[in-house]
Amino acid sequence: MATQSAALLLALSFGVLLPRSSSRAADASGAVLVEGPNWDALGLVTGFHAVTHKKSGFGVRLLEADGSASVAHDPVALYLVATNNGTSDLVEKIWRLERGVAGVRGIKATGCGIDIRVHVDHLDSEGRVHVPDRRILHACFISPQGTLLPTVTVTEASR
Repeated sequence: MATQSAALLLALSFGVLLPRSSSRAADASGAVLVEGPNWDALGLVTGFHAVTHKKSGFGVRLLEADGSASVAHDPVALYLVATNNGTSDLVEKIWRLERGVAGVRGIKATGCGIDIRVHVDHLDSEGRVHVPDRRILHACFISPQGTLLPTVTVTEASR
């Protein structure tokens, strides 16, 4: 179910529209009401960031999903999408980064991917969360030739 929820979050957040069905009805304003367990995960989306990687031409998107109802320490999960936005020659990879964060401040393109400016929870010796620390996550997923790598390498640095 978690994989389905993550896939649904990504599909909805990045503009993939699902066909109309009888379970959705348009209200008077022309908006479509989405209900049911397959849509509940959409409520977890708390942020979206996008940048074009100039060297490779890939569109890079970062989606934040808040899991604070079940996780107290660094509750925001990060989903990374890199795509050429092609129709007949689609090249796309979607990853869930293992590092949770307290929040994302922004992203910028780098030579091998993106830098993600984040806040991470600072825990004291008793495990209590204090003022978040600023960090930079270096996410590398583009080769020197400008192609997508099979995996993302994430390193963390103090800001």
